[in-house]
Amino acid sequence: MNTNIFPRIMVNLSLVCAILLCSHRTDILHVTYKKHIPIPEPSDICYSPSTQSYFIVSDKGVLYEVDTNLRFVRKADLAGYDFEGVYADSNKVYVCDETMRRVFALNVRTLQQEEVRPVPYHGGRNLGYESITWNPARNCFVMAIEKDPTRLVEFDRQFVQLREVNLKNKGDISSLTYYNNFIYALSDEKRVVYRLHPETYRIEATYTLRGILNPEGLCFTNQGEMLVLSDDLQMIFRYNLNP
Repeated sequence: MNTNIFPRIMVNLSLVCAILLCSHRTDILHVTYKKHIPIPEPSDICYSPSTQSYFIVSDKGVLYEVDTNLRFVRKADLAGYDFEGVYADSNKVYVCDETMRRVFALNVRTLQQEEVRPVPYHGGRNLGYESITWNPARNCFVMAIEKDPTRLVEFDRQFVQLREVNLKNKGDISSLTYYNNFIYALSDEKRVVYRLHPETYRIEATYTLRGILNPEGLCFTNQGEMLVLSDDLQMIFRYNLNP
């Protein structure tokens, strides 16, 4: 028997294992519906099960509420500087101000401010926290540093920092949302959505978005459809995400 073949077999097996470990699902998503929204520079969106509505934040520092038909309901009296991320649970709406390095917590029913928490970050004024969501798998808030480098930062309920995860070579992250046991991360520059494992934040699937410019915000409807905000176009685009 030619024993020289064994090193080649081992090399080939190692290559196959590396490919299997690095590969993940990739899909292309096409727009199924789009609608203009009268909100200047919309930067993020979330669905609120308790109010059965959406909350949208603007780069102008304003929080808006729209119904499931995307019709204007109200806006908060809260005046910020550069709102980039929004998340709502059953009691509160959380809004992150990128430039001011703060998270505002408002009553989800009255939209009255209840508290404000500092979230320090030593970087450029426009390179702070870009998004916020809750990760029930790790029982913490997750906020994203958009780029240079792209990082996910975990916080407890009092917004005390827990840890950072560097997402190497993943481009930028402009929005985060948790849906159906996964974290979804939106890249503005690459126009893709990454599906991340909620414990390790490892990429398990990549979805390329067609027919949209400058995607800034991401959430899911209660029917499981993906909604993506376009900042420049002031529009919401709907995509059907294959399971």
